Amino acid sequence: MTPSPPLAARVALLTWLVLATSLALDDQSGFRQVAELVAPVRRLLGWSQSWSMFAPNPPSSTYWLEAEGRRGPHWEPIEIAGGQPDSESWKLSYARASKLNRGLSTAKYNGDRRHFAHWLCRQDDTLSRVRFLHARLPTAPPGMAPSTGPIKRTPKSEHKCPGI
Repeated sequence: MTPSPPLAARVALLTWLVLATSLALDDQSGFRQVAELVAPVRRLLGWSQSWSMFAPNPPSSTYWLEAEGRRGPHWEPIEIAGGQPDSESWKLSYARASKLNRGLSTAKYNGDRRHFAHWLCRQDDTLSRVRFLHARLPTAPPGMAPSTGPIKRTPKSEHKCPGI
């Protein structure tokens, strides 16, 4: 007959099962109290992440890329996928088009913006130039309504359409 495991091993296994169950079911009402009790341990061991982990340093703004095209003497907005976030929905900020858009708004992607500008020119042969702007909307303080403006627009790059 095999000896039973030591008491310390049984307690460790029971503790692990309670923690694992609370991690898996922490949003269920019956386990919420257990999850709250073990929350300090989860944070200490790095077993939990949540949006509140950004609380001390929330993002200062939301940003996106905007495009304008020149037809004659005036610049006109060009709608591009993944532009200004939809205030009625959070889904756009996670869309692939929006991720590409935000990436193109950074300084190191000027070459990619040039290719994108040439593509936009091919879509509309009346364009002579395309320019991109980095649009930035400050984040509202916690507990306040979402920010609606002012939107700060900074020119990123300007590109001549090929063949012009």
